[in-house]
Parts: sequence; C-alpha cells; structure tokens
Amino acid sequence: MSTNTPPDAYLRQLTGLANIIQQAADNQQWDELNAALVRFDTLALAVNVKKHQKTQLQSIADTIDQARQLVVERRDEIGQLLDGLSGKR
Repeated sequence: MSTNTPPDAYLRQLTGLANIIQQAADNQQWDELNAALVRFDTLALAVNVKKHQKTQLQSIADTIDQARQLVVERRDEIGQLLDGLSGKR
C-alpha cells in the first residue's frame, strides 16, 4: 500500500473486500472469509494510521503557525521598545 494512495482508492478496496466477505459468509467459504477478514482488518488499520498521521501533521502545522504569530508579536513589541528608547514615536 502506497503512502500516496488517495482516500477513494481505500474506500474502493474496503468495499470490494466487504463484498467478498459477504459472499464468502453466504457460501460458507470459511477459508476465503478468514482471508478476506484479515485483508480488510489490515487495510482498515492502514487507513486509521494514515488518518492519525494526517492529524499529527495538522497539529504540527498549527503549532508552527502559533510560533510564527508569537514571533511577529514579539518583533512588534521589540520594535516599539526600540522606538521608545530612541525617542521615536
């Protein structure tokens, strides 16, 4: 499974596996059912990991934005202090 797999590809794969699981259960094909369940669980786990990674990346991006805002605020405060010290207003 590629790290660049689009979400709709995961959905198609999960849907296909769900259909295989249903057919295997209906036909009492236990080996096929077990194999499909394992593949379904593995794919679902990969999707959850990818979702968690995306959440972590968003959290990192939010932290970077907050840090940038803090730098801008501090830079403005320092500029005002320097202006005050030099007598500029």
